[in-house]
Amino acid sequence: MPANRSQPRSAVFASAIRSPALRRTLAAYLLFNLSELAIWLAILIWAYDRGGVNAASLLAVAQLVPAAVVAPAAAAWLDRMDHRRALTLGYVLQSLTMFATGAFMLLRAPYFAVAAAAILASCAATLTRPVHFALLPQFSQTTEQLTAGNGISSMAEGLAAFVGPLASGVITALRGVGTVPVILGFTSLLAAALTAGLGASDPPRAVSPEAVDRGLRGLLEVAREPGALVLTLLTGLKYVVYGMLDILLVGLAIGSLHLSHAGPGFLNSALGVGVVLGGSLAVLRGGKRRMTPLFMFGAALVGLPLMLLANTHLFVLVLFLILLVGAGTSLFDITARTLTQRALPEHLLAPMFGLQESVTMIGLLVGSVLAPALVAGFGLTTAFFVAGGAFLLLIFTAVPRLHRLEQRTKVPEDIYNSLLPVRPLTPLSPRAREQLARYANRMSMRGGEIVVAQGEVGDKFYVVVSGELDVSIDQQHVRSLGPGDWFGEIALLRDVPRTATVTATSDAQLLAIGREPFLWAVTGTPPAHALASEHMAGYGSGPDHSGQSNLD
Repeated sequence: MPANRSQPRSAVFASAIRSPALRRTLAAYLLFNLSELAIWLAILIWAYDRGGVNAASLLAVAQLVPAAVVAPAAAAWLDRMDHRRALTLGYVLQSLTMFATGAFMLLRAPYFAVAAAAILASCAATLTRPVHFALLPQFSQTTEQLTAGNGISSMAEGLAAFVGPLASGVITALRGVGTVPVILGFTSLLAAALTAGLGASDPPRAVSPEAVDRGLRGLLEVAREPGALVLTLLTGLKYVVYGMLDILLVGLAIGSLHLSHAGPGFLNSALGVGVVLGGSLAVLRGGKRRMTPLFMFGAALVGLPLMLLANTHLFVLVLFLILLVGAGTSLFDITARTLTQRALPEHLLAPMFGLQESVTMIGLLVGSVLAPALVAGFGLTTAFFVAGGAFLLLIFTAVPRLHRLEQRTKVPEDIYNSLLPVRPLTPLSPRAREQLARYANRMSMRGGEIVVAQGEVGDKFYVVVSGELDVSIDQQHVRSLGPGDWFGEIALLRDVPRTATVTATSDAQLLAIGREPFLWAVTGTPPAHALASEHMAGYGSGPDHSGQSNLD
């Protein structure tokens, strides 16, 4: 991003914390992760008490498979709602399914009844991450603040990975395993209360008719995005490794280090601490530099320590290596999410993160199946080495694609500066204006060429960079346009045909911004929406007395 818009790293973190909407969203996300991990563990313990390892494994698979199927469809459905209300709805549904699961446990209901409630709870949990990470760009004023939001989200995940199992164990010891979903169900209600009303003051979005029913079409658009597909596959690969770690760390703790059954808990806690540290590093680093080098560094912190772990028998060194793995996965997640948020238009973020949520579940399932097979066939040492080595190999083969994707996210400085004086866009945050600058296309017009014709369907907003243009209504001259003027917003905001004809009277350079990104930026920013509406209401069919044109 251009240097004149960057902020000190401490200021970026402080601004993220000071933003009420971002602060409440991040606090709710911490509560979500804490309750999700604690209840997952409680459900597996309950199943183990009922039928041993097989019952626990069966219930884990029974939760993951439906969640993987539901996640993309649910994200597409929620994307048709206001994202802030969708986030609250997800938390409410999670609390209800948690209460049901806990009630069935406490009432000693049959296995299938508890399993059904647990499956619903797992499916409800898939509603949060896609909407959360689709909302962060809307709450972030700058790219640095967006990176800080992603970093704090990752820190919340790491902290929950440390505190969640601990909370589950304490509650289980004091009140029994069935109490865990009941008590932690209230954390989801608190998360719902934190996020309720975040979008209450927003005006209705003026989306195009063809965008109203975009849920499944959004998934198809995501599938056609090469960069999005790569990021999704890499996310799935990371969770294959995570799924393997759940099994491999047990073997390492008990089989190699000869620890008690509490050993795997210590190792997983180190993983959570590493995630927090990785998130802290990303927040301090800010979003000023390129993401791809940080992504590669994160991948190296995952792969290399994994390859060393099985040959290490010193407990302190093992903890250190696992901490590095946690930090690496955190950096991996933050950079992948930030690249996704930068590269994709707003209307594709929820479907994209929904698809990634599905791939996450599939990756965990594959890793859980793959790890025992590798250990049985080749031993624990080889399993760790294969997990780390294969991860590094696959990640680094994808680096050129990631580099090309990041090139697409660069902000054209000249286009950004050309948008600064455009009055309907002045209330936009720097990050929103950066998005528009990336979506803007340069157009060259020769004298005499018609840019837009009265009565035709409007699909673009235009800014004049150089040259002169003539505006006419019913073939009668209304005014002339020059550098810094704009036109085309009325057809987009009111969804009406072009109200005027605009013709180049000399060679001219224009910027054209498509309907969807323009509407997402302007209608999603109340001051910009109000200013554009004021302009439209004030000009009637005559000249705009501000000296700049808003005629179509």
